Amino acid sequence: MRKLVRIAAVVVVLLVAGVVALFAFVASLALDAYKPQIAAQVKAATGRDLEIRGRIAPRLGQSPTVSVEGVSLSNAPWGEQRPMASVERFEAKLQLVPLVASMGRRIVVDRILLRGADVWLETDERGRANWKLEPAGGGPAAPPASPSPDKPADGGASPPPQVAGLEVELERVRVSFKAGPAAPVVLALDRLAMRGGTPDGPRRIAGAGSYTRQGFRLSGLLG
Repeated sequence: MRKLVRIAAVVVVLLVAGVVALFAFVASLALDAYKPQIAAQVKAATGRDLEIRGRIAPRLGQSPTVSVEGVSLSNAPWGEQRPMASVERFEAKLQLVPLVASMGRRIVVDRILLRGADVWLETDERGRANWKLEPAGGGPAAPPASPSPDKPADGGASPPPQVAGLEVELERVRVSFKAGPAAPVVLALDRLAMRGGTPDGPRRIAGAGSYTRQGFRLSGLLG
């Protein structure tokens, strides 16, 4: 279960950070018109098909908000005929002052909502994992360049923005893991809430769900 939870956490964090970072830089645009370009960029970077059936709805103001509905990412070609990840609704409410003051390098999120997420993780009999993504075409990645004191290690690209969340809510999140021919194990979160008073402070956590159909409740303090 620990391995499944770690993998699920990585997938969720990547989804959340990617969508929030995207909003931080293009929130003032009519994003619905850019769905084909967004899907093409994801395809080039991961080799997977991204589908956005709902609207991408940014709302500017003192607390900028973005919401997107009906998002799915295709599975590996050798895997089950189902999306690797799908989300009914994602919503993020940002703090404007840290975003502007840092020129987009620090993103403080008042609230993140992830509802109706279904993540399918699997390996085949050869040990290949469907969460290992590679650029379209499957070519090997170029070796990293040696860092220099006055140049970033990635060849000059800006580092990703720092993301901190005050409140995270998960509703109806399901993570399944299937190792080869074995039956899948399922972690289902009916609800999970993490709340904190400051971006870098501790988080209170509370939730309920099931693991392999055994119910559980969570309560405690993180950080």
